Amino acid sequence: DPAEYKDLDVTKETRDLFDYIGRYTAKDIALPTRLRPFIPDLQPAVTVDGVDRFLKVARPDGLPERLGIERLDEPNPIQTDPALAIPQIFDHLRPKNKAHVKVPVPALEHAQRHPKKVTNWMSAVADANRKQPPSAVVYAKPMPDIDALMQAWPSDMEQAFKTRPVPGAALGLPIDEYVKVVCALLDIPVHPTKNVESLHLLFTLFSEFKQNAAFASVNV
Repeated sequence: DPAEYKDLDVTKETRDLFDYIGRYTAKDIALPTRLRPFIPDLQPAVTVDGVDRFLKVARPDGLPERLGIERLDEPNPIQTDPALAIPQIFDHLRPKNKAHVKVPVPALEHAQRHPKKVTNWMSAVADANRKQPPSAVVYAKPMPDIDALMQAWPSDMEQAFKTRPVPGAALGLPIDEYVKVVCALLDIPVHPTKNVESLHLLFTLFSEFKQNAAFASVNV
């Protein structure tokens, strides 16, 4: 409010500047939203103490802190059992050549003398298996198979894309409408109120192309 500054002891030039307060009108700028799927190189570990927040005290010797990257950062009283953590990490990473990856198999000497440890391990494995996500996502509506979506486009459609660029994020559509456009180009149906399932199939298709050896030389 310029009236709040009318009693200030300032020069006329400065007082004239206060008039611009009422003249200014803020502009409503619509910022474009761009979707860019990515797979992170590192993922915070979920340990017995929760998700690693990477809030570390700097090392006194000035060297980079590798705790949480090379080794799990957990409280001393309760530690993750390596016999359970290693298979879970191995299954989560899903290396391309599993046959060439050696997973250490822990062993318990004189297991007959430690029945409690064996029972705890069996209970922990059963609990971990129950928490595993389903191997396949069940969609509420029928969706095409990934192999069918990865088939080559008709030749006339490929020629059309060579002369006409694919609609980009600057198309000026709302997110839900832009999702329908992209999915329509890839033959992915978009059912009412089921945009999330269509996006899941879209990103699954993107991931399959990235992992397919036939497209290794193509910038997907």
